[in-house]
Amino acid sequence: MSRKNRRIRGKPKKLPSIKVNTNQGRHDDRSRCAFCGRLLGAYEWHWIWDEFGQRVRKCNDERDCYQQRRSAAEAAYRKAIRLR
Repeated sequence: MSRKNRRIRGKPKKLPSIKVNTNQGRHDDRSRCAFCGRLLGAYEWHWIWDEFGQRVRKCNDERDCYQQRRSAAEAAYRKAIRLR
């Protein structure tokens, strides 16, 4: 009976691995246009008020944005422009 109730010794706990951040000092988080979904660089966007009254990022290149927009995004963009 006492053989079953022995203390089970687990493996020693491992220290958490330290991940080396190779991208220190660089901001690689690029956002997207709220209407067409295109990745935006540092100077390729501006703020615009959307149809719900929130400030969202919009790309500066209107021609490319218009060509990539879907019908639902186009309706949202038209509504946002009307509410200005």
